[in-house]
Amino acid sequence: MVPMIKAERPDGYRTRRAIDNDWPWIVWTVHYAMRSTLGPDAKTISDPVLALRAEALCEAAKTSQKERSEILIIETDDGERTAILWMGETVDDYTGEPRAFVLNVFVTPEHRYRGIGRWLMSMAEEWAKKRGYDAISLSVGAGNQDAMALYKESGFNAENIRMTRRIKNEDR
Repeated sequence: MVPMIKAERPDGYRTRRAIDNDWPWIVWTVHYAMRSTLGPDAKTISDPVLALRAEALCEAAKTSQKERSEILIIETDDGERTAILWMGETVDDYTGEPRAFVLNVFVTPEHRYRGIGRWLMSMAEEWAKKRGYDAISLSVGAGNQDAMALYKESGFNAENIRMTRRIKNEDR
């Protein structure tokens, strides 16, 4: 059995459930992550297009997850949003069993390296256990080395790796 992720709440931060007013910020976190971690392909997409794609992804996740998800906002004691943990459900590709899925985990750059990411991973595990899941999955951009290090430290292992090769298409 894998030991539980242990992390305490860093001083000066608190957790609350997301509310409707948080939605633009939630979409911004996805947009920021897409822009900064998805590699060369993200760099070729205009910012307005990427922002629309981030919003579409968030709306699709929100719609498909419905009662199976929860969004937690981490903020400073004075109310500044600093991080998000969006948990949901997926189905294992091989076994067909449901498992917890981290739809979004993000810490604003100015609040990184303070233990918030590890705390979020601890909360993700607690969320999954309370709902009876026996595994947690997540996706991470290939260029996001800091996040990969956190996930490995938290006991996550790579299962699938998607690789892409761009081809020239004369018909487009």
